[in-house]
Amino acid sequence: MRSPRLTTEERRKRKHESDKRYWEKTRPQRLEYLRQWSERNREKKREIDRQYAKEHADEAKDRAKKWYQEYPEQARASRKAYRASHRPQKLASDKKRKALQRGASPGGTFTAAEWEEMKIAYGFRCVYCGRKMKRLSQDHLTPLSKGGAHTKHNIVPACQPCNSKKHAGGVLVPVQPLLL
Repeated sequence: MRSPRLTTEERRKRKHESDKRYWEKTRPQRLEYLRQWSERNREKKREIDRQYAKEHADEAKDRAKKWYQEYPEQARASRKAYRASHRPQKLASDKKRKALQRGASPGGTFTAAEWEEMKIAYGFRCVYCGRKMKRLSQDHLTPLSKGGAHTKHNIVPACQPCNSKKHAGGVLVPVQPLLL
């Protein structure tokens, strides 16, 4: 006796279930193949990822916003961990933002790496008093409020007391600014 004929919908359902079983069964092999392909084609993979991110930027932004709303505690912890592990970059970013708010020319590109390099060049010493300090602040020779740029040619390392004195009174003269 012959089995009854399947409807189109029933055939689709069976095919879907069969495909699902196949994909579940072969998942480890497919993932391994993708991993190996990605290793062999790193530049191509990067370009594909960049293009995808560019084309789906709004979706990613929406997903991130939704995740931050659904998991506020984890989001807070994630931001805190990121800031802790990227402290120099965060400080440089904050300095640049504040410099622009104070009227610095937008072409100022003083990076965290340049700041570290400058502190090493000055031997971690304040240019005004010469004290060796662990924490130095970025002092702008020409203040940002007076049109100074946020660049390595306008910044010197200073201890906080000297930087504050400069703000409160007359202009201090650096001992010997290096030209980096």
